Amino acid sequence: MRKCINSSQPVAPVYWKLPIEWEIAKEIIDADVVINVPKFKSHRQMQMTVAVKNLFGCVPGKLKSRLHLWRGKNRLTFGKMLVEYAELIAPQLTIVDGIVAMEGPGPGSGFPHPLGILTCGTDVVALDRVHCEIVGLPVEEFNIIQAAREVGFGEVDLNQIEILGQSLSDVTVPNFEFPLMIPVNFSPFRVVKSALKHLWAKRVA
Repeated sequence: MRKCINSSQPVAPVYWKLPIEWEIAKEIIDADVVINVPKFKSHRQMQMTVAVKNLFGCVPGKLKSRLHLWRGKNRLTFGKMLVEYAELIAPQLTIVDGIVAMEGPGPGSGFPHPLGILTCGTDVVALDRVHCEIVGLPVEEFNIIQAAREVGFGEVDLNQIEILGQSLSDVTVPNFEFPLMIPVNFSPFRVVKSALKHLWAKRVA
């Protein structure tokens, strides 16, 4: 059965890597199967959103803002958190929509870039690594891959990734526009402002 959900409530605490309590949408914990379907796009904080970053959407509501504050010291620290959430959620399948990707100042103000590709796999880190190759992003500049290497999750070695269908050389693009980067962390003022705005919206609803 297909179902669309609002993952803002309720929250399920998961004691996975003690002593940290990981919070995640309860629907994800209750699901028999998780299929991750990201849209491939540039991202001003993390260079690009592919398989790993998309799973941050399973974190409920305003907790995302707090995690930007708590874990946003730098891109590598934030990347490790994203990788660990991906390891916790462990989707059985990921399908990346790159038919029309986004480049430039994504994910909110980017521009369409037709790539004409769909990629899928069971290893979210391997998919991120493959997309680095497709758009020519050096892996040392993509902190999610560096974080995955340090955490020890997923396959980061392109030579160890089995690629079926078209070869990478057939789908690589030479002119993908990456964004000008901005900090990952949110200021305390921004987090408080967002929380107050959310409470006011609930009050007047």
